[in-house]
Amino acid sequence: MVTKPEPETATPTGAACANCGAPLYGEYCYRCGQPVKGLIRHLSGVMGDVLDTLLNIDSRVVRTLPALYFKPGFLTQEYLAGRRMRYVTPFRLMFFLCLAAFFVMQLALDSSGLKFGNDHAGGASFNSARTPAEVRTQEQQALAKIDHALAEPQLPSSAKEALEVARGRVQSGAADRLVELKRHGVPAAAGSLAAPASSSGAAVTPDESNHSIDVNFPDDDTLELPRQRVHVAWLPGFANDWLNQAGERIRDNLRAMKRESTRNAAIQRMVAGVFSLLPQTMFVILPLFALILKVFYIFKRRLYMEHLMVALHSHAFIFLSLLVLLGLAALKALVTPHVSWLGVPLGLTIAAVWIWLFVYLFLMQKRIYRQGWFFTTIKYWCVGLCYTVLLGSAVLLAFVLSMARA
Repeated sequence: MVTKPEPETATPTGAACANCGAPLYGEYCYRCGQPVKGLIRHLSGVMGDVLDTLLNIDSRVVRTLPALYFKPGFLTQEYLAGRRMRYVTPFRLMFFLCLAAFFVMQLALDSSGLKFGNDHAGGASFNSARTPAEVRTQEQQALAKIDHALAEPQLPSSAKEALEVARGRVQSGAADRLVELKRHGVPAAAGSLAAPASSSGAAVTPDESNHSIDVNFPDDDTLELPRQRVHVAWLPGFANDWLNQAGERIRDNLRAMKRESTRNAAIQRMVAGVFSLLPQTMFVILPLFALILKVFYIFKRRLYMEHLMVALHSHAFIFLSLLVLLGLAALKALVTPHVSWLGVPLGLTIAAVWIWLFVYLFLMQKRIYRQGWFFTTIKYWCVGLCYTVLLGSAVLLAFVLSMARA
C-alpha cells in the first residue's frame, strides 16, 4: 500500500514579528501581515524597493509589451482568465505608457520650434517693410533664395517639400503685410511711411534704428465695458473668488493671443498647459469609457471592472502606438536628409502603424466580447463616436483650465 507523502511545511526563520510576536516564516508575518523590511535601513535598499514598486522592470515587461502591441485582446483575456502574474498589471502598464507618451510629445513639440503668428512664417519677417514696394522687394529676394536652394541636384525630397511650404509662407506673409499697410493708409506709391491715424486711434511711426513699424494701440481696458464680478449665491466665497480670478486670467490670455507681439508666447504657453493637464484628464476618461462599454454590451452581463480592464489595455495600446509613431517620425527626420530613399519606406511604415491602430481596436473589441462581425462593426463605430466626443470635451476642458491657471 502506497501512502501519499506529507507536504513540506515551512520552518520558522528563528525571528519573531516585532508587532505581534508570532514566529516569522518569510518576509511577511502570517498573523498580522506586517513586512519584515521597514524604512529604517540603508537608503540604497529603500530606493531599490521604490523603483521596483513603481517600475517593476523584469521579465514581465518583455512578455507584456509585444503581446500588447501585436495580439489584440490577448492581455485582457489572460487577465480575465486569472493568468495575471506573468504580465504587468493593466493600471501600471497604462499609467507609465501614458506619462511616457505625453512626455515624448511635449519634447517633440519643444524641439520642433513650433511657431504661431505671421512674424515667424517661413522664417522671413516683413515687419521692416514700410511700403508695398519694399514688401515686394523682400518677397522676391526670399523667393529667389528658395529657388536657388531648389536648384541643387542633390537636394532630398523632404527638403524640397519643406522649401515649397516655406514658399507658400513667404507669399502669405507678404500678402498679410500688404493688407496691414493698406489698413494703416499707406498708398501703393508711397516712398516712406508716415504716421497715419486710423479710426481706431492707432498711430504708426517709423523706427529709425531698425526700420520697423511700431503700432501703438490704446489700452485694451479702455475698449471694454466695465467688468462685473460673478457671484453664485449657493457657492462659498472662496469659490466665487476663484471663478472671478479664473475669468480674469482667461480674459488676459485671450487678449495676449490677439496681440501680434505676444501671440506666439501665449499660444505656446496654452499648448504646454494642455499637455500638462491631459494625463490627469485621461484618468477621468477611463472610467467613463468603461461605462460606455458597459452600456453597449449590457446584455453580455459582464462586470463593470471587466470593461475597465478593456479600457486600460486599449488606452495602453494607444499610448504605445503614439510612442512608436513619434519614434518613427524622429527617425525619418534624422535619416532622410542623408539617405533620401529611406523616406518612402519609413512613410509607409508610419501609415501602416496608423492603420494598425484602428484595426487593432476593432479586433480587440471583437475577440473580447465575441459578437458577430456586423454587430461588432456597428458598436465599434458607435463607441468610437462617443469616445471622440468624450475626448474632445476633455481636451476642451484641459484648454480652458490651462487658460484659467496660466
